Amino acid sequence: MPEFQYQCTNCDRVALKWEGRCSTCGEWGSLEETAVTHNVKFMFEPNKAPPTVELSKIDDREDLRYKFSSKELNMVFGGGLIPGSVTLIAGDPGVGKSTLLLKIASQICSENKKVAYVSGEESTFQLKSRSKRLGISGSYMYVLETSSINYILIQLNELNPKAVVIDSVNTLYDDTVESPVGSINQLKSSVSRLTQWAKSKDTPVILVGHVTKGGDIAGPRVLEHMVDTVMYMESERLGINRILRSTKNRFGSTNEIAIFTMDKNGLNDLKNPSKAFLSDINSNHVGSSMIIALHGTRPIIVEIQVLTSKSYSPIPRRISTGVEIERILLLTTVLNRKLGLKIASQDLIVNVTGGFKVTETAGDLGICMAIISSLLNEPLKSHLAIIGEIGLAGEIRQVPYMGKRINDAIKLGFKRLLVPNFNFKEVIDVDSDSIELIRSDTLYDAATAIFGRLLNGEK
Repeated sequence: MPEFQYQCTNCDRVALKWEGRCSTCGEWGSLEETAVTHNVKFMFEPNKAPPTVELSKIDDREDLRYKFSSKELNMVFGGGLIPGSVTLIAGDPGVGKSTLLLKIASQICSENKKVAYVSGEESTFQLKSRSKRLGISGSYMYVLETSSINYILIQLNELNPKAVVIDSVNTLYDDTVESPVGSINQLKSSVSRLTQWAKSKDTPVILVGHVTKGGDIAGPRVLEHMVDTVMYMESERLGINRILRSTKNRFGSTNEIAIFTMDKNGLNDLKNPSKAFLSDINSNHVGSSMIIALHGTRPIIVEIQVLTSKSYSPIPRRISTGVEIERILLLTTVLNRKLGLKIASQDLIVNVTGGFKVTETAGDLGICMAIISSLLNEPLKSHLAIIGEIGLAGEIRQVPYMGKRINDAIKLGFKRLLVPNFNFKEVIDVDSDSIELIRSDTLYDAATAIFGRLLNGEK
């Protein structure tokens, strides 16, 4: 009978008995029971040691990327799929991970390249039904219905595919590991063997992982360190948009996103992502502002909506969707201190339309303008986009890639742009006839320029 121990899925710490909280990383409920393996030996053979190679003589494989017909996929992968890379894609159940895998596999097969599709959750008949519904012929796509990593590697060596898709990594098991399916040891062993095979065969491998209730990838965090690329697939509730977000990429920029629409034919590229998150730019609703957020290398214009109302609770509510609540608390404190706005007695609700998440500070100024607009019950000017980070002293700080943001705003038809004065050198070449630049040094200057006499209490 195997002996058992308890291992943390977050930091891999091993304990002899179960603990509610890991004493190393502080994570609650992360210790799982695993089997103790004995007599593990590593054979060292000097004659089989790998040779050293001069870095300048190593081939550059950037030109060998597998290019997709989808521009969104090429962008999120950093220009294409690198041979020998291992990618982990995670997402909530039903978000469209399997549909995305079929889309990726079919686009590789369209170039007459063999793709091995390993299905550990769906039968071959279910996979055929899904591909038929999506209009995928299945030529050059070879399906393997198993979860045994030993059988998978045997079949892959015989087939010699140009890409491998595994759905999902949580179902894989290694016959040589004395642990149940889905345990830490099973996942680490299976992914390690797949990674070694991918590097030795120069074949890209795409893995699908489940997520926990907290939104993290199910299994040990070490899996994210073992692979080359980690992506999360997200969706707005009851919406048609799907966002594929890159959080780790050894071959491209991180925090890059791909945006798709989901319909009966599967996932399709969203031609103009900025328009998907905008209402009519001509409208000027109270508590609404347009910001230009940068995700990876792509500027996307999103709409911020703010609603304030007098609170009848001893502790006014602060609710934020799409923006970190800590950032909202910081901005409201600055508004209260530097502009004297009475926000402490107000319920405050902040929402980013379209289910989008603003992760950078360049949206601070737009959020502040939307809050002021809701408090004063006065809409912002139409055709206005806002860029700027707010400091604790109420100053407006410069933001990177201002030129990209301005060009995107001009393409969408914006006529006015509120920007930090510190970015003057980046915007000096902008045609003044195409867009009006409103430059401000402080939050007070920006609010006065937009709202004028209303900020001073005058009507």
